[in-house]
Amino acid sequence: MAKVSDRYLTCRTCGNTFLYTVRAQRADRLAQRPQPAQCPGCLALDTLTVRHAGTLTRYNRSRGFGFIRDDDGQTVFVHASELGARRGMAPTMGTRLTYYVEQSERGPRACGVRPEEH
Repeated sequence: MAKVSDRYLTCRTCGNTFLYTVRAQRADRLAQRPQPAQCPGCLALDTLTVRHAGTLTRYNRSRGFGFIRDDDGQTVFVHASELGARRGMAPTMGTRLTYYVEQSERGPRACGVRPEEH
């Protein structure tokens, strides 16, 4: 295994450099997420104001969660309650959704999920 060390990345939004720690790199690798393109500050601002679009790619009804792959290829966790599963709606794979992203301790999480309007 290659040695991993802290790295500095450049934010695509503001142009500032930010630290990409070994811990964050390992967590992203385990979750199969790409390295961040934005600094934590810009990411927080975007996730509060930008509605994302993606496709429901995995859903485990018995465990009550799934994953949405956004149009940039990032995978976002989604809880069944955000999909309407507790109200009797059964999400189907391949459904196009829009949502906000909030950062949880385990990574990005979809909230305010709705079917995409055409």
